[in-house]
Amino acid sequence: MLSSVYVLQDRLLACPPTRLPSEIRHDTTRPRCGMSYIARRAGWGDLQVPTLVRKIRALIRGHGFPPPASLRQYRGEFLTGAKAVGAAACWDKGMVDRWFDDRTAPEIILAAQNDEKADAAELLDQRAALLGRRR
Repeated sequence: MLSSVYVLQDRLLACPPTRLPSEIRHDTTRPRCGMSYIARRAGWGDLQVPTLVRKIRALIRGHGFPPPASLRQYRGEFLTGAKAVGAAACWDKGMVDRWFDDRTAPEIILAAQNDEKADAAELLDQRAALLGRRR
């Protein structure tokens, strides 16, 4: 007997992919969250939707952030991964919380990287000054 669950680009669907996107039923037993929840967890404040979409796509591509649980259809194609991020996208809240709990906020990571760069530049300046004195 065939299962009623089909796979479409690593996404489980509860109906065959030949049905209309509005008829695709997702697992509603798991809590979902939207972009506003992600923005609050990341500490991004009141950013505009296009900026949030760009930032979340960058997190998905470069930092292992979970992709949206909802599919997005654009010009007849189902989009997944970073391309599925849009204003109406929703995520599995448990996966989002786990990602944030396992990491620090992206701004903190960038700030730490900038501090490391400043420390390295200061060290290089000190060494260059020492080399200049030897001559």
